[in-house]
Amino acid sequence: MLKLQILAKGESTCRLIFIILFLLPGIIGIRANEEKTITIFYKINSAVIDSSFKSNQKELSRFINMLERKPVDTIFITPSASPDGKRRFNENLRHQRAQAIINYVEAHRTDSSELCFVIRNAPLGWNVLADVLQNDSDSNISSNVYCLLRDDKLADTEKQRKLHNSRAMYAKFAKRWLPELRYAKCMVHYKEREVQPNVSIQDTIESSSIQVFPDSLSDVVIPQPDTVAYCRELSPWHLSTNAAYWLALAQNIGVVYDLDDCRALSIEGACAWWSNLHKQRVYRWVAAEVVYRRYFKHEIPHQGWFAGAYLQTGLFEMMFNAKNRKGEFLGGGLAGGYSWKLNNRFSLSTELGLGCMFIKYRYARDIDGTLIKQGRSTCNYYGPTRLAVLLTYNFFKNRKVK
Repeated sequence: MLKLQILAKGESTCRLIFIILFLLPGIIGIRANEEKTITIFYKINSAVIDSSFKSNQKELSRFINMLERKPVDTIFITPSASPDGKRRFNENLRHQRAQAIINYVEAHRTDSSELCFVIRNAPLGWNVLADVLQNDSDSNISSNVYCLLRDDKLADTEKQRKLHNSRAMYAKFAKRWLPELRYAKCMVHYKEREVQPNVSIQDTIESSSIQVFPDSLSDVVIPQPDTVAYCRELSPWHLSTNAAYWLALAQNIGVVYDLDDCRALSIEGACAWWSNLHKQRVYRWVAAEVVYRRYFKHEIPHQGWFAGAYLQTGLFEMMFNAKNRKGEFLGGGLAGGYSWKLNNRFSLSTELGLGCMFIKYRYARDIDGTLIKQGRSTCNYYGPTRLAVLLTYNFFKNRKVK
């Protein structure tokens, strides 16, 4: 009986040793992968790496150790933003967070060899928050809130409005769960990779510890060897046209330059060149305007209410009923309006300006096809001098992230 007990104990010990030896390589491998991934959190509407925020100090120390351990080959960055706010603003914000990581790497790495950055975009939307709540055992969120977050028929702005109406619920979101979505995950790959040579970069992403979202695979930027990655972002240059000029039978075009997220400068030109000498009618003028705009909402770039100032100048020639007037004008004033985003390419804005205009002209009379000069005159006008219904086309550019 004693011999059987000893054999049973020996068999149990052998099984335990076998299990440990079988699982130990996997545990070590998982730990090794986890050590290659860090998560940096950001404050609301910020792309600045704050070492004192949450666990950033510890993660940054790990990041520096990873950069100094071996020559780095590729860094995969997955930036994210919370779904509250405008989608375009969040898209720009997470690219800025990725760029902050890139700047940090370039400032702290000691190796001068080629380094490639790959940016993966985590999905944006309230469905992401619903997934976070579902995985949180202490969320205590009612089923109707889950239904609201996952309702694909409602626009993001409508979801946010309904959540704002329940102030206590939205305050709980803003305090507990939304900060967890403002992050940038970084996974470091060394030149001495742990994968087989015939394994592609895509397979490496799927088998690694980086957070993978199935619906965001199209956003992966996979550079070829000895190349750099690019990131698609909104260009500060835009084209615009004013519908009010077209109603006045004038062709026009403008160029808008974004000074920053809440300021813009535009130059517009217009021209009308119509004449019918048989009926003694001439309608010719050319004008140029410079407009400065200041938007009130900092968190939504170039959207919402704005105010600004403008200058305008031009030449004109008008003739009706044989009375001809030819001269120039100079004016300016203050303007205000509202801007809407139609889609990623187009935006619409309305604008009204009040100011003054100084006009100087020569007048003549058409007698049998000959203009007889009769004198000069000036005129000063005060009131509305600018009306604009602007349709703006937004350019995109590929930004090199290395």
